[in-house]
Amino acid sequence: MTYEELLAENLRLRERILELEQENARLKGYGSSLLCEPEPPQYGSGRMQPERNRDAEIQRRLNIFRALFRGRDDVFAQRFVSKAGKAGYQPVCKNRWSPECTEHKRKCEGCPFREFIPLDDTAIRRHLDKDAKEKDVIGIYPILEDNTVYFLCADFDDKNCEHGYQEDVLSYVHICKEWGVPAYIERSRSGRGAHAWIFFEEPILAADARRLGFAIIGAAMESNVRLDMKSYDRFLPNQDFLPKGGFGNLIALPLQGLARKSGNSVFVDESFDAFKDQWSQLSSVRKLSASELKSILTVHGYQIELSSSSETKPWETPKPDRISFEDFHSPVRLVRANGLYVPIKSVSNL
Repeated sequence: MTYEELLAENLRLRERILELEQENARLKGYGSSLLCEPEPPQYGSGRMQPERNRDAEIQRRLNIFRALFRGRDDVFAQRFVSKAGKAGYQPVCKNRWSPECTEHKRKCEGCPFREFIPLDDTAIRRHLDKDAKEKDVIGIYPILEDNTVYFLCADFDDKNCEHGYQEDVLSYVHICKEWGVPAYIERSRSGRGAHAWIFFEEPILAADARRLGFAIIGAAMESNVRLDMKSYDRFLPNQDFLPKGGFGNLIALPLQGLARKSGNSVFVDESFDAFKDQWSQLSSVRKLSASELKSILTVHGYQIELSSSSETKPWETPKPDRISFEDFHSPVRLVRANGLYVPIKSVSNL
């Protein structure tokens, strides 16, 4: 190696060291930027312990976050924006940008070289950090490998909706209150929509969670004939069962640092004003138990399994019951989303 080459290599290494030092400093500063400052330090034996209390507060908040927004831990997705400006999400893989990945044209599905990185606290900190960037947005896959979920999220968007999304969201949440279902509203990352979250104490079959959501949507429409629910987009999870070889639809996690700067990706009250203390709100979330879910859906005419040991075979299409015109006792209103939904009360024999 020539002297000029040595100088160039030395300069490159110095620049790399500086980058690592800056990254290390940023990582150390995550604690004070997790949405709000930690609680005041506690005193013990006449001495302050701010560092220890700060670390404990950070971990407490991470535990709250991960206990609510639970999906698959073995894989997660990260947002990207291409040079052409196209945005999307892709699973985080150790071999991304490797020669094998490049040769495989960077398509994850069916790639023999893919090795997914598990979701950990570090990735969540980057997502929550006040200085987070677009690429730090995390998406998780709600459906676990046994086709169960820990939450149901109704997605509302004001596109193609003349009256906006807020009235639809409030009607949905109103039915949740009537039925004793705790629901929590999050303003979306774009600020032009909202998510209504329902959390479960234990893993629930995705099919049963979605059954609850559709029942609530139907009841909301029947309670207000003016509602067309056009702002309703879909439920997440968006499938009853994991697709073969896939993970199902993902959902971006809330409280993302970049979006919060615009007042988005935060939990709000029914006036759509953000809660001042997001962590206090999250720590007070009530989760729906399996027995409560069963009782609620049974009252409203649904039979559910509550267990992944069901004999239902997702690859078999059940034969539909015959329904005649005499079965309809009033005009039928349909909800068009990822499919067509018929409110159960519109059909007399169901």
